Amino acid sequence: MSKPLMQLFVLISCPADLATERQVVEAAVAETNTVLTKTHGVVLTAISWEKDLLPGIGPDAQSVINSQIEGRYDIYIGLLGARFGSETPRAGSGTEEEFNQAYKRYAAAPETVRVLFYFKNTADNVHRLDLEQLAKVIKFRKKLSVTALSYEFTTPDVLLKMIKDHLFRLVAEQWDGRNWKVLTPLPQATQANQLPPGVSRTSQQIKNMSEALEGEEPNEENAEEERTSAILDAIVFGEAGLQTAIESLNKMAGLMNVLTSKINAQAAGMKTPVDARAMKAVIDRVADDLDDYSKGHQKGNLHIQSQSQ
Repeated sequence: MSKPLMQLFVLISCPADLATERQVVEAAVAETNTVLTKTHGVVLTAISWEKDLLPGIGPDAQSVINSQIEGRYDIYIGLLGARFGSETPRAGSGTEEEFNQAYKRYAAAPETVRVLFYFKNTADNVHRLDLEQLAKVIKFRKKLSVTALSYEFTTPDVLLKMIKDHLFRLVAEQWDGRNWKVLTPLPQATQANQLPPGVSRTSQQIKNMSEALEGEEPNEENAEEERTSAILDAIVFGEAGLQTAIESLNKMAGLMNVLTSKINAQAAGMKTPVDARAMKAVIDRVADDLDDYSKGHQKGNLHIQSQSQ
């Protein structure tokens, strides 16, 4: 008779813009199960509010979600990209509120839950980015870095491989069959939503962090400075993309100037009266030059310019 499997629940927490990545995590859970069920007698079950929670009524939608997920999962997986999500009455977004809930569980009883967080290194066009949303992500990431080790991914394939590896190792190395091994309990200061010993901050910064974790508004002057700093970080984040775009536009302008000069020279060299064959020859050459321009721009070379030299 086969031994019954131990079921561990995995909560996937992320904003709506990472729907594809949510599906990737679900796929990673399913693929990891093919090994874990045989090697460790464990089966992982992914849960998310879209598929696994019941509709209901409460003070707000997130509170209905909270009431159904609280204490139900054994592993929390958080994901953020360029968007932070919609604000709730208690936090900057539903994802942040779910993370805060998982964080407090770990602080109180680390043997009951594991908390994993991943950030998508987005290559979105900077002109399409919502800088206010991105600034909130950057601010949250800085706050998280005080007490957590997070990972970064670029593509769904990278995320899939990463999650599979981390889930397998998590169960193999930290699950004792009944509870999680307590490897890194939080210091008392961190459990009180302050910074761990050895990290220097002013009393006002500690107070602001504590208020932020509790969902309260920090000192307005300090909060404005933090918002400004976060937006500047977002702008710096997009500078590399802007520089690349400027270089591409300059290259296109140079190629267009060369092309225009060649077309003008060909038109000026036509004899009058113009016969049909001569006109066709000029049009064909212009068409060839346009084709060369298109290929040169797509491949990033200066094929037309070299022809004209």
